[in-house]
Amino acid sequence: MYCHRTSNGKRIANFVCANYGKTPVGSKCSFGHRINADAVIDILQDTLRYLKSMIEDDSELFVEQITQVESDNRDAEIKKKQDRLKVCKKRIDDLEKLICKIYEDNALGKMPESRYDTLISQYSKEQSSLKAECEVIEEDLAEIEANRHNGKNFVNLMARYNNFDEIIPFMVSEFIDRIEVHERDRKGSQQTTQKIDIYFNFIGNYCMPTPELTPEEIEERNRIEAIKDKRHKQYLDRKEK
Repeated sequence: MYCHRTSNGKRIANFVCANYGKTPVGSKCSFGHRINADAVIDILQDTLRYLKSMIEDDSELFVEQITQVESDNRDAEIKKKQDRLKVCKKRIDDLEKLICKIYEDNALGKMPESRYDTLISQYSKEQSSLKAECEVIEEDLAEIEANRHNGKNFVNLMARYNNFDEIIPFMVSEFIDRIEVHERDRKGSQQTTQKIDIYFNFIGNYCMPTPELTPEEIEERNRIEAIKDKRHKQYLDRKEK
């Protein structure tokens, strides 16, 4: 996302979607969503403070947990890509056999020239597409292995900082791989929730555990959300008139 200061008189900084404006517009992201920059920084500060406290309590346990989660996620992703790679390579081999077969049939006069041209074009196009996909998958597998997360490196990085009262650009570069901000749950409404995924260097995506709500708190939250939904619907109805 890009940092953008809106011309609203207050010059409030917002992060706006970097993919929405890609040509053609909307091809990579269907909505041009944004989020208050201070909200992102606050979440980042809270997450870093939480991680700092976890490491100070038991750094070995932290490394063990991160390693286990990363290993499970990586192994599942690798298996999925390897399975797809096998399917693609098998289909490439099958297509090669089909191409040889129709070439032979055409040479022996068993297949009309027009039919041969259609099939050879179809098979060659599919084969080229699969070969390109194989290259991408192999690059992805190599990148996954090269970017293997390391909890110990993150612990060493965290040891260089005493607190996170102020977040400066250099700290963001050291700690953050990327931050993904999703569309608002209630599109067009300011009073709504919005999912944020923070991907840290060395440990990947990490989200602080949320406290378990009591039945009373859940009921109150649902009541408030129902009011917000009603008011948002009323706003949309007025907007359409």
